[in-house]
Amino acid sequence: ASLLTFLLGKLFIRMRKLSAELIQERGGSKELEWEKQSATIADIARRVVFSAIWALALVLALKEFKFDVGPILAGAGVAGLAVGFAAQSILKDWISGFFLLTEGQIRINDVVKIGDLSGSVEMLTMRTTVLRAYDGTAHVFSNGAFQNFSNLTMGHSYAVFEVAVEYDDDPQRLMALFTEVGEELRAEPEWNALVMEPMEVAG
Repeated sequence: ASLLTFLLGKLFIRMRKLSAELIQERGGSKELEWEKQSATIADIARRVVFSAIWALALVLALKEFKFDVGPILAGAGVAGLAVGFAAQSILKDWISGFFLLTEGQIRINDVVKIGDLSGSVEMLTMRTTVLRAYDGTAHVFSNGAFQNFSNLTMGHSYAVFEVAVEYDDDPQRLMALFTEVGEELRAEPEWNALVMEPMEVAG
């Protein structure tokens, strides 16, 4: 048990550094929170694993001294089952949050739509995602609660405009005018680097 905890301790230190690097790379937390978040995750996992190792070592030691460990194992099984049911939703949130952080599907300041709610990603942790809506409302989601979401700013996004015109205006002339304005916008140094493609007129 001592050797196993020593080796796993080294492994958790390495995992802690790796998780901090992944969070930093994906922008999954504020700069001051990177080390704190990874340290918290590693410490919780280390305590759980170490407790399980030493509990098993204790049971095996008692068995070697001819103690009846049956009641202990039965009680541990019932307690473990109860804890497992209680922690099921939290574990689901953590697993989902881990993949969100490491795969870069959502990043801080991305504009994301989850169900009918949308906003800018203000905070992303292992358990929750916080969206700040346009009106200032903070929408808090458990990472395990949503299966599908739409990232509106992954790589690029479209700015969509609806322009109201008179019924008797010539549609062809208007669409040509919109296209001309788009080209003039792209020609301006201030906007050239920000407008990636020519303007498209849907109809």
